[in-house]
Amino acid sequence: MPKQKELCAVSRNRVNVEKIEEDKNLHDEVWIDTELTEELREKGMLREFIRGVQDARKKEGLKPVDRITLQIHREGVLKDFFEKHKDTILSAVHANNIVTITDHGKHEISLGGKDVFFSIIHNP
Repeated sequence: MPKQKELCAVSRNRVNVEKIEEDKNLHDEVWIDTELTEELREKGMLREFIRGVQDARKKEGLKPVDRITLQIHREGVLKDFFEKHKDTILSAVHANNIVTITDHGKHEISLGGKDVFFSIIHNP
């Protein structure tokens, strides 16, 4: 494997990167663009929320095949976030539905500096 391709493979395995582009002007160097775009921040928030729900499922003794209803007490500013990513969240956390609640939920996670509270209801 040429050295450049080897560097790209190591970079992809060791660093959370969105894409790798080759620049013929960089001979044996690797340059990493560290700019966090709004799209990358949102993807990170989505991953963090899904990870938090999966951790909560585990703490509650649920198995991956168990279906849930996800109850979210959310800040108004994140309403668009949850609406935009509803299908991805439903699929990833094995939920039948996402509902908004007025009480703080049993679990808490910080997303983009905002606290989001949620509860999990096991669907038999």
